[in-house]
Amino acid sequence: MNGKSISALLFENSVILNATNQMWSWVKKGKLNPKVETFWWRVFHIALPTYTYLENRRLQRDRYCPRRCNDLENIELVVTKCGKIKEVIKQVRKWGFIIPACDSISDYCNWLSSQSSFMINIYCNMIYFT
Repeated sequence: MNGKSISALLFENSVILNATNQMWSWVKKGKLNPKVETFWWRVFHIALPTYTYLENRRLQRDRYCPRRCNDLENIELVVTKCGKIKEVIKQVRKWGFIIPACDSISDYCNWLSSQSSFMINIYCNMIYFT
């Protein structure tokens, strides 16, 4: 036990659930392909099988990104910080799409929540296929 009351645990869970629902609302707005939508659901529910996730369950020996980022592969790295993702974003910018350089998933979520379904589709598919 962690010493928290049941009501404190319920409140904490409702805050987390509310934040996840806010992030999820723009994903639904994007009308994504079911595979891409499932990927993003797994991102928001911390259920993406990253190397760190698999290593913690003793299913993987190495925690580092296989794309030679020299960083632990976790959800934040996969979605925002991986060198390969940054290269792809740079290329998409050359094509004329305005995608900001953000350092966290929540920053991208805030940006995407104000974007059109087309831009949401571009970003979500770009991350999924990278």
